[in-house]
Amino acid sequence: MEAAVVEIRYNNLKLYNFGLMTESKDIITVHVNVNISDASLQTIVENVKLIVGHDNKDVYHVDTASKVGEMISRFLQEKDFEGYVEDINNY
Repeated sequence: MEAAVVEIRYNNLKLYNFGLMTESKDIITVHVNVNISDASLQTIVENVKLIVGHDNKDVYHVDTASKVGEMISRFLQEKDFEGYVEDINNY
């Protein structure tokens, strides 16, 4: 696994600096904050609970943050995020 530090600049102004880990040269993992609606998060939690079920103590063992990340990553891949970022009008 490779480690790198990425710095984003605009007009020579540092906007963001973050670390990333990558197992592949094609896909990297970027840790960012995203805004989603309360309703979206509630739906994710409800659906994941239905999928994994609970243990014998009625406890659900789910990493919600990880599932949100997986879903957003899949959405970006399926909806052509690469094409979106190539269009300068989207900035």
